[in-house]
Order: sequence, then structure tokens, then C-alpha cells
Amino acid sequence: MLLWHERLLCALAVLLAASLCAGDTLTTRDGHLYDGKVLRRNDSGVVFEVHKYGATMRMEFAARDVASISEGAVVDSAPRIAEPDAPAASASADATADDSLPPAPPIVEHTGPTYCVVPMRGEVGKDLVASVLDQALADAVKRKPTVIVLEMDSPGGLIREVEPLIGTIRKYKDTRTVLVVHHAISAAAITALSVPEIYMMPNSIFGAATAFRVMPDGTPQDIEEKMRSVWRAVARNSAEQGGHSPLLASAMIDAKYDLHFDTGRDGKKEIVEGTGSNTVVRQGTLLAMTAPEACACGLAAGTVEDFATLGKLLRVGKWTALECHAPTLMEHRQKAAAQAQKDFDRLDGEFEQNMKDARQSDPSRFKYQAYRDGSLTPESQKQWQERSVPCLKALTAAGQDLDKMAALAQKFPQFLTGADDIRKNKDAVESMKSALRK
Repeated sequence: MLLWHERLLCALAVLLAASLCAGDTLTTRDGHLYDGKVLRRNDSGVVFEVHKYGATMRMEFAARDVASISEGAVVDSAPRIAEPDAPAASASADATADDSLPPAPPIVEHTGPTYCVVPMRGEVGKDLVASVLDQALADAVKRKPTVIVLEMDSPGGLIREVEPLIGTIRKYKDTRTVLVVHHAISAAAITALSVPEIYMMPNSIFGAATAFRVMPDGTPQDIEEKMRSVWRAVARNSAEQGGHSPLLASAMIDAKYDLHFDTGRDGKKEIVEGTGSNTVVRQGTLLAMTAPEACACGLAAGTVEDFATLGKLLRVGKWTALECHAPTLMEHRQKAAAQAQKDFDRLDGEFEQNMKDARQSDPSRFKYQAYRDGSLTPESQKQWQERSVPCLKALTAAGQDLDKMAALAQKFPQFLTGADDIRKNKDAVESMKSALRK
């Protein structure tokens, strides 16, 4: 299907070709010539479709202002603006577009306790997204495991993806789910808080979830307070879903908390604001916990070195790992995200080159002869049209680059931070196109 700017280009090509074959010339009494086509003519005047600067426009002339009309004269000798060939699909673009997956392994019945491991690895919003997690958990539930084990190893990522991830975890709460943490940092830490049963691997880290925006050049930028407030609310909701203290979530985001824990008569740990003997975090420091610290304050239920140890701590005894689709789904997503990054970078480079070519071939950079009313002479019109051809071609290619980048941003949230830049660049392309048609 042709994109809108491609349809525009086709229309321009057809109109220009028509002017080559059967053009009309209208001459005004003040000596101006207009090349194009008579649309309507009567005693009051003429409606004339003017072919000008490589584009078309409709103009009305009063009868008293028209000196003559020459019908069928071939006067518009500007070269036809052909539709640019669609760029050949590269191997990398095909790889990104390929959503095919190996089939899920067959469902096998087992006697005794079982578990499915669902990896949650990589950057949130890039490698780790709610849509893929949903597929993975749906497949795991079909296999009827005793426990679903979420294995998290993530440095964080996009905060906008956290709520969908939390909602996906809540969707499958009827199956017992535990989380094993290697690293749960920033957005991954807030996501992790939504799981009731948390276990830590040795040397694991959990926390440090201050919010910032990653700019297109990769540099962090603080977000406004309104968005910080939303992020705090998301974090508290996640902790409450998992049955953990919202104060822990708050202390991971803001360094203004003094927290300690008390142990009640029932042996449960309670997180309390203020200083105490069992310090969780001091004011001025974002909360980030090691495995012993997470266990000490009651966030984590224990430390495990492998899944056999986890089975013992869960008191399910010797259990069997079920083969499921989750590892394949997650691996496929990581590869697709990496390929998408390459494609996005390539398209960005192509866009910059096409815009450079468009600016260099911009016909407005040259001088033209014009009448007193500002309209160009026929010879200057011809020059304008000829110079517009490479400029329009480069602008069309630049627009196609932006459309592909926007499509990638819809599919891969990692690029949504550059959505505003894509829109601004599209406006710039359309502005230059409009200038060619004036």
C-alpha cells in the first residue's frame, strides 16, 4: 500500500505528464504566461489549472484580464517527476519484520511437583515487554506447573512499560508465582515488587529506582514533578500488589527517607519511618539492597543458589522443570530488539543524508527572473521545476525513513522517547515540500 506522500508524488507525476502531452497556455493582458489546463471557461472568465514549480494549483482569471488562450500547445518542458523507486528491503529490515517463532514445545504431563522458568532479562521496554511476558505466562499456565518461577536480571529501562508488566503479572495470580532476582534495578525493581514471593541470588542487587528520561542521544534527563508523582504512585501500587511495604518503593525513588524495621510478635518484619537499630536506609541515599539486606528487612524470603534449593525453600521437595515456550519467546524478543536498534540507527543516518541532499538541491537557493507581481518567467519556471526534481526525491526518501522509524517506535517502546523528534522532522519535510509547490 502506498503511503500518503507516495500517493502525492504519483499524482504530481500524472499531472506533469499530462501537461507535457496536452498543455494549454493562458496569456494575460499584462503579458504573463501560465502553462497548464483549462478547467472551465465562460463569458465571465476562466478557471485554469496552473502547472508551476513542479506542482499544480487552481487559479481564476476574469475575462477582461485574459488576452488569449492557446489550447493543446506543448509549452511545459519540465521533466516528468517520476515516482522514486521503493528502496530495496535490506536483510536487516527483513529480520526485524520477521515475527515467525519456532513452535512451542509439546505439553508433557508429569507426576509430582513441577515448575516453569520465565526469564525476565534485559532492558525494560526493549528486551522485557508486557506483550511478550503475557505470551510466556499464558504458555506456562497451560502446562499446569506447581510454581511459575520468574527469573529477573535487568538493569531497568522505560518506566512507561512498568504498569503493563505489573498488570500482566497480576493477570496470572491464580498460579503460584515466585521471583528469583539476579539484578532488579530501577524500573525492574518496581516491577519486581509486584510479586509476593521474592528470593535473591547470591551477589544480587535490588532497588535504586529514581526516575529519569533517556534522550535520543542516550543521555539521562530528569522528568518533571508531575511525572515523578505518577511514578511514585505506580511504585506504591506495585508494592501493595506484592504485599510489600510501600515505604520500600518510595525509598527506592526518593532519597529523603529514614527507614528501619521492627519485628512483631508474629515474627513478621514491619518497615517503619524514622531511625532505629535495624536500619534499612538512611536519608540522603536511594534504597538499593544486597541479598542479605533484602532478606533481613523481610522483602525477600531467602537466598537461593539454584532451582533445587528454591524447591526446598518452597517446601515442594524434588520438583521437575517443565519445558515451556518462555525462553524462546524472550530470546526472540532480545534479538528482534537488537536488530531494531540497528535498523533505527541506519534509518536515522539515511534520513540525515537525504535531508542534506534535499537542502543542497533546494531550488530556492538559486536566483530567478520574475515579473513585477513576483511570478517567475517561463524560463525560470522551467529551471525551478528541473531543480525541484532531486529535492522532491530526497524529501520523499526522507519521509519514508521517518515513517519506518515511527513504525519501529510503535513496535519497540525503546524508541518512543524519540517520537517527538520524528514528528518535528516530518513537519520539516512537509514544510520543504510545501515550499516547492508555491
